[in-house]
Amino acid sequence: MAENLGRVLEVFPTRRRLELVLDLRERVAAAQARNRRTTRLEAVRSRFEDMRRRYDDHADEHFVSRLRAELGHEPTLAEAARWIPQPWQWAQTAHRVMCDALAATVLLRAAIAVAEYGTRAGLERCAAELTAAAPLIGDGEAGWAARRVPGLAGVPARPGCYVRDLARRLGDTPEPFAAQRLARAEDYGAVVLAAATELIAVAHSYLHGWAKTTLSDWRAAVGHTVVRPPSAWLQPPVGGGEPLVNRAPEEETVGDLLWLADLADALAQLHGAEAAAANYGDPTPYFLYHPDEPDPIEPRYDSVALAVAGTAQLASYGARASRRCRTWPELVGELAASAQLSEALTGTFRLPAALAEADGLPLPGTDLRVECARGGRVLAEWASYMGNCIAGEYYVIGATKGDFGLVALRAPDGRIVANLELRPGTRGWRVEEFRARFNADPSPEVAEAVTRWVGSLRPAVPKQEPADEPTPSPRAPGVRRSGRLFREIAEPLARQVARAMATPETERALRTLERAHNLTALRRMPAERLGRAFHDMPLAELWAATGVRPLQAALDNLDLTVRLAPLLADAPLPSSMRRLARHPDVAAARSMELVARRIRRTIGIPAHLRGAGTRVLCALVIAATARGEGTPITGPGETAVPGYPASDLADPAGPWQQALSGAVELGADLDAFWQQVAETGLLVPESWLDGGWPTLWTRATHQDRHP
Repeated sequence: MAENLGRVLEVFPTRRRLELVLDLRERVAAAQARNRRTTRLEAVRSRFEDMRRRYDDHADEHFVSRLRAELGHEPTLAEAARWIPQPWQWAQTAHRVMCDALAATVLLRAAIAVAEYGTRAGLERCAAELTAAAPLIGDGEAGWAARRVPGLAGVPARPGCYVRDLARRLGDTPEPFAAQRLARAEDYGAVVLAAATELIAVAHSYLHGWAKTTLSDWRAAVGHTVVRPPSAWLQPPVGGGEPLVNRAPEEETVGDLLWLADLADALAQLHGAEAAAANYGDPTPYFLYHPDEPDPIEPRYDSVALAVAGTAQLASYGARASRRCRTWPELVGELAASAQLSEALTGTFRLPAALAEADGLPLPGTDLRVECARGGRVLAEWASYMGNCIAGEYYVIGATKGDFGLVALRAPDGRIVANLELRPGTRGWRVEEFRARFNADPSPEVAEAVTRWVGSLRPAVPKQEPADEPTPSPRAPGVRRSGRLFREIAEPLARQVARAMATPETERALRTLERAHNLTALRRMPAERLGRAFHDMPLAELWAATGVRPLQAALDNLDLTVRLAPLLADAPLPSSMRRLARHPDVAAARSMELVARRIRRTIGIPAHLRGAGTRVLCALVIAATARGEGTPITGPGETAVPGYPASDLADPAGPWQQALSGAVELGADLDAFWQQVAETGLLVPESWLDGGWPTLWTRATHQDRHP
């Protein structure tokens, strides 16, 4: 560890080194406390599918019993198919599902409290909530829900049954009694959250009366949470009206759906997060309650030694940090932002054929699986967990050249058991390095299995020297093209980029993007995770932030957009521009450019369009039309678009023409768009048209006037 610390802290003065080490110690202690809490919470997680079938079967029984009572006899299949529930029946169902959601929320909070404080103290902390939730299900309903059904899970269909049990035994609750009932808390929560969301999405038009029911009694007993206050709840109520953020907290109704967010937050807290990510929608919000996975190349804070080793791996790539860093995350962030690190992580290794054939196969005689490194990012992930130097410069260079192969042995649960360096020789393969975690010796059983396996590998084909090639003609006097380009352009471009990055518009856009993650982390994210990172950000705000392009502005000012167009493209750079792209000022602006382009590609079809202005909406509609998706809102070949205020596809100063470039970034083929307009008219996906196109267009223009 001393060697790793020296590598990381060598550029800092003595006093700053002490500050960084003390900061690291505090962060490791906090991470270890979080890990202990996560371990305790895992004890109250269970299965999901059997609970879903149990809940759905009980809900079906409710509908059949109502139909039977209405008809006065056992319904036939045809009668059941023709039956349409009345609004009061939908309201009864919504009330039952909401009561289930409240009970599941309390059950989850009790499970978390018991995991953290023990059975007695944990239940005492939730006594008021358990007492308030117990009457939400009556004796008859509880008995019906608790009735066993052959072939289904032997647990009550509704969470209120277990809440009643716990409320009755408050102050004298045996630990096994509580553990049995809390073990299903996550299952109840996930099933009821899905059921409530689906019900409101399907039946919202029948629930306007129910939506006005007050929640004052429940809030008087239970209150609101710190992580989800009414003053921050932007969800439009079921049936319309002002969101709760614009009203007094005591005016909350069931139609505000804040109780649904409480359930999602409780699920997120069971998984170790502070709150769920809410994506406001009409008629219902959607939630992500599983926390994002950490970036695998960032150091782990499980221990000081592991954190130091992971940070040293970043430094081993040639990454450098400034001496201004005062905390360990700042140090890691600057190292991770290094252009040298980005270049090393994206390299591809030359994997020998014998190892490529073995990649992913079992290690004979064990339950371990062979995994071969094919790039620098994989090595960084391995080193972050193993606490070794396998991601160092020596290994990266050697694996890139194909001098040797680097292997991980993974257990069935995904843990890395050992790393190997295998080097080809004239008589076969030999094991050059073989170490377990923290450079410990592997077990004798694994070592024996590895020896047998390596002996069975097909010998490597010796590396061939390149055939004689004609000697290239000497280059004309002067520097290489890449060096000349850098010398001519670097400083003027850096000055223009620095000015563009310092504008209030750019700073505002950067703050918006970095609300999710820092710019370097966003650039390294795969598309799916990048989409999730901005899932709950209003579309208009996200579109505005991703429209700020300081590198594009700098190139335009220097009239270099055509000459240096590859700098703006999300593709590998030609060698002549790589040095220019690594210039500190240019690198930051290029990262912002690429992140903006990638985010726009992930936007796709939005789940919620109320926050979208005309710039966003027009670009999305153009992209949908180019794909041929949706319902026509204009006639074939017509350019006048209905709605107030009027707009026209051909108006050079209108919103549609101005949105064409944004649509291209969403993947639209403009030739296909105009062809589709000529054949069918302008298309809008049906799922966007709740309320019709005029309503959607009016909302967008309103957003333009009142951003």
